[in-house]
Amino acid sequence: GKITADKKASEFALKCDAYGIPFGVYFMSQAITPAEGREEADYACDFAYKYGALLPIFIDSEDGDGTSRIVRADGLTKDKRTEIAKAFCERAQEHGRKSGVYASESWFGSHLNYNVLKQYIIWCAKYGANTGSKCTSVKLSKCDMHQYTSMGQISGIKGNVDISEC
Repeated sequence: GKITADKKASEFALKCDAYGIPFGVYFMSQAITPAEGREEADYACDFAYKYGALLPIFIDSEDGDGTSRIVRADGLTKDKRTEIAKAFCERAQEHGRKSGVYASESWFGSHLNYNVLKQYIIWCAKYGANTGSKCTSVKLSKCDMHQYTSMGQISGIKGNVDISEC
């Protein structure tokens, strides 16, 4: 129930600013109530203003630690998770920020009410064969951004990176 900053977030934001790279804010949510979702949006918007983020603010409500271990928000119903994501997006908009929801295509179907959330920016992860190139397409009726690989290569960055198409 306590918001914790990513250890590299400030460093990366400052480097983006120094190199003139526009960036947004991605928030890995563990909110279990709409009030907590709004609190997370407040935090994300404060960060965005502090570091000069120009791109939208996104909430990700997927499994918080990527393991089979149960984490705080794992037991949420589809309706409750959707309500929290909506509260996050609405609060970000109250701050004057564009906002959206990040999830895999399957998560949008199984854990979120996509039709309620598609009014916001939709950032959908769907990799297909995950070769580093775009090799699949999203079947959602609206998708503003498509994260198509976690095996991308960017000059100056060691190792693989996620790549999205906007």
